[in-house]
Amino acid sequence: MRADLAFAMERLGGFDAAHRSLVDRLVDHLDAVLAPQTDLWDCCPLAAGCWRPGVIRPPTPHQYRVPYVGPQYMSRGIVLVGMNSRDDGLSDVAFRGMADMLASFRSGRRSWGGPFQYRAARLVGLLAASQDAGPLDEEPSLDKLADLLLESARVQAVQCSPGPMNSRRSPRPQMWRNCPSLIVEEQIRVLNPSVVALLGTGTLRAIQRLEALKVQWNSLWRENNNCFARGTLQAENQTAALFALFHPSYVGKWTRSITALKQSLEEHPVHLP
Repeated sequence: MRADLAFAMERLGGFDAAHRSLVDRLVDHLDAVLAPQTDLWDCCPLAAGCWRPGVIRPPTPHQYRVPYVGPQYMSRGIVLVGMNSRDDGLSDVAFRGMADMLASFRSGRRSWGGPFQYRAARLVGLLAASQDAGPLDEEPSLDKLADLLLESARVQAVQCSPGPMNSRRSPRPQMWRNCPSLIVEEQIRVLNPSVVALLGTGTLRAIQRLEALKVQWNSLWRENNNCFARGTLQAENQTAALFALFHPSYVGKWTRSITALKQSLEEHPVHLP
């Protein structure tokens, strides 16, 4: 394991051999596809299509990012899949960022990283409450949310973040087409989750195209006021409950998605792995 990543994981603490091995497998796959400590446009085999002339590059470094895996992830198997990272471009940033966010939560501040982080944490809280057969209408304390984030993982559908630092840095269409099958498909298979939540319509479209994961929808996006979908995802040897919601950055739309999720979980709870 790389020294910078090992140090970031130490800040979180509590990683046993099984969870360290899980992170090692994710790193090994990234190393096999991309060169560590190298800008993605120089090492990715599909970079020529994604970083065509006119696509603005962010400041270097812009390395691959290792997905965050909590030190108790296997106890719940909850995975959130976001759009892409918008950060300092270093490979350990997901772990460093999570350590900072948990410290903020435990000190009583929920504003770290803007509204996205707190809403994503609340999503984990809802899924965990369903697993525990608990009430879905209670808002957990920030300390409780911090504990639950240690039992979850986060994956980004796209590794790259084009554009200047002060922009939204959303993935280009080519990145949406190339990265999920090159990187994310194997990451989800390695994590072998019990519950997967897709954040954003771009993420929904990208993941459902991955034939190796065998996505099946029981309740379609268009059947739920275009704000929610539910189905299953086959990863490795486990069938995971699959949910699609609006991206947490969209306040009104996110509220619609969460309301639909609560109703779905009340009717059909998810279970612990």
